[in-house]
Amino acid sequence: MEEKILEISEGQLKAFDMSSFYSIIPLNDPEFYEKAGDQHYRLLAYFSTLFNHTNIIDLGTHRGCSALALSYNLTNTIHSFDLSDQILNRAIRERENIRFHRGINLFDPIFLNDPDHPNNQTWNNLIKGSSMIFLDVDPHNGQMEWSFYQYLLRIKYTGYLLAD
Repeated sequence: MEEKILEISEGQLKAFDMSSFYSIIPLNDPEFYEKAGDQHYRLLAYFSTLFNHTNIIDLGTHRGCSALALSYNLTNTIHSFDLSDQILNRAIRERENIRFHRGINLFDPIFLNDPDHPNNQTWNNLIKGSSMIFLDVDPHNGQMEWSFYQYLLRIKYTGYLLAD
């Protein structure tokens, strides 16, 4: 996998307009509107503008805020994966360009080690064809992230991988 580096200035991110989310996440939210470096949502929203009419993968939905940030560019479709459903905000759940996938374990060794298995083809094709993957899973010990990175190498993924 070829390493690609995107350069973004602090000024670009600080000035990035997040007002389209005010009706979904209150402006006084202690995390969502923090500057890049303190929280990643502004960075994710910015990254979504670098792609048009593509799939973006969000691994580790949790409350859905990363999927929401990635959905900033409405031309993209966000596929967000988590084993459980912890989304309390109905407006996030109903966002038109987000598809939530529950109970699908993309970190299962059977999935990661046998990408050619017929049961894995749907998700492999979606992942391989996506322009960007945001990987934010618990626990943050690096083991699942490393396994998934190795899987991406096996399927010859060519998009961007952003890991928290």
